[in-house]
Amino acid sequence: MSSLLTIAWDENQLLFLLARNQGKEVVFENASYVSLKLSSEKSGLHRVVTAESLQTLVPESVEQSVLQFVRKHKLGKADVVFVVSRSEVEVRPLSFPPIPNKELPDAIRYQAPKEFNRYDPNSPLDFFILNEHAENGNSPSITFNVSAAKSGKTVKTDQDGASNHGTAKRRVLASIIRPDLVKEISALCEKANLNLKRIVLHPCEEAFLLRQNPTFSVEKTYLLVEVDPTEVLLTIIFRGQPVFMRSPRLFGDRAERTKITGLTSQILSEIKRTLIAVQNDIQGIAVDQIIMLGNSDDHQKLANDLSVALTLPVMQFDPWEGISQSRELKKNLPASPELFAPLIGATLLLGRNLSSDIDYFNPKRRPPDNSKQQLFTTIALAVGMLLLLTVGFGFWRSYAAAKEVRQLRAMKNNLEKDSEEVALQEKLLNSISAWESSRFDWLAQLNWLSATVPPSEDFMLTNLSIAVPTQGKGRLTIKGLTKDASIVDYVYNQMADETHQPSKAELTNKPSTNPRYPYEFDVVIDITHKGTSTKPAVATPGPLTPVQEAEVTAVPAEVPTEETTETQPDTTTEDSTDAAQDAATDINAN
Repeated sequence: MSSLLTIAWDENQLLFLLARNQGKEVVFENASYVSLKLSSEKSGLHRVVTAESLQTLVPESVEQSVLQFVRKHKLGKADVVFVVSRSEVEVRPLSFPPIPNKELPDAIRYQAPKEFNRYDPNSPLDFFILNEHAENGNSPSITFNVSAAKSGKTVKTDQDGASNHGTAKRRVLASIIRPDLVKEISALCEKANLNLKRIVLHPCEEAFLLRQNPTFSVEKTYLLVEVDPTEVLLTIIFRGQPVFMRSPRLFGDRAERTKITGLTSQILSEIKRTLIAVQNDIQGIAVDQIIMLGNSDDHQKLANDLSVALTLPVMQFDPWEGISQSRELKKNLPASPELFAPLIGATLLLGRNLSSDIDYFNPKRRPPDNSKQQLFTTIALAVGMLLLLTVGFGFWRSYAAAKEVRQLRAMKNNLEKDSEEVALQEKLLNSISAWESSRFDWLAQLNWLSATVPPSEDFMLTNLSIAVPTQGKGRLTIKGLTKDASIVDYVYNQMADETHQPSKAELTNKPSTNPRYPYEFDVVIDITHKGTSTKPAVATPGPLTPVQEAEVTAVPAEVPTEETTETQPDTTTEDSTDAAQDAATDINAN
């Protein structure tokens, strides 16, 4: 468990607050103070300790008091925080054009000689940025008097922090401390073997402690009032930040000032002056509630008097409420526990590793220019990235090549399957092409037959058969009646050509049902697949007699011989039948 020591002082007392970190919790173990009397020779740490000590032996100096406290509690190498009062520093609100946060330290340092009365180039200077928005977004407009510009003009900003004149975008509260005071504190810590961590401002630590209270609301503006025997500390807390602070002195002898009830009129006057002053510096702020630090009966009576005089609600605030304390500390709290409020806030911030608003020992500075280091870092990162990309590209290339091989193999397998399909389709197409090349146009053949048969006066068709006995050959079998025996010569002479070869022409003289046609004939014409002749037939001369309409029927194709069975396609189809009937109709019409 690490020890945390917080020290604060003014011209009246030196305060010690000791705590320890126990896990994530800060537990307070000791709170004590020593009464002081300001030396007539010089201020600062060189103060004489009187016999008014309440809880410790009387040391001969502040330095001895600190050393004695450290030895008593065995606090070698303990982390320590010093809290300085408002009267020891100088605070100014400053406004700047919209600039990046990293440029604010240089801008404030540049403006500081014009703003601070006790400015020293070696003075530690710190600041914090004032909040520009409330959490609920319903904050009032704020007007800052820009004394930094020395123009006397008032620049108004709206809720978004934008300046109507374009000059007051960034608002800060800056503070400086005397450099010799920081040196004295550092020397004291070195002599006491303490690890100095921070030097913080009294009102800022109180504001942090107030923000931890459950009743605190960021939407309200508070006036925090703290009374000690020498001065009254008045702090305006707006949106959780101390935006205005005063520490006017109280008059009267010390005995009278120990009873705060006798200081009501002075405190009330200083509060009114504070409200007027804050309206001059930061317009648009109206105090909603007064917070009285302390819960004694005297504080209660003072709170009631202020509430009646100012017509504002006044709430008493106990800084030890909700704070983890050891059993010994709970039994031995100091007589004025409210004086430890800033020490409690500073200890909690250090124990929780949170930064303070104002820290003179660690002031905010412009980030160092690490251009060379950044350049080297960038080069190293670039080289590393290049190597990483090279290795990654190698792996990716190997993976891509393996993937491509798998894809090519899959494509090869698919192509082999497609090739087999194509071969099968090609075989089928060849079969179809062969069939197409040997297929007869029977309509053309019937047209040829219609043009070459004898005239209807000499001839009557009774039966027509169409067949394909072998591939590439066709056969027409014609049966009918005729009145002239010369039909045989006509068939051999007139119906024979390059593609049509009559192979049989028989004539039978036997009685017929029609006496006009005494002869029956039977003709077989073989057709080769070389085209269809368009040579017209010449009718046999003879007398013209009426003919009866012949009945034309299509008969099935003749069954081919065994030698032609494998290559013979069946062409006795419905199309052939329809074509034959149409042709017969044309023939009878002729």
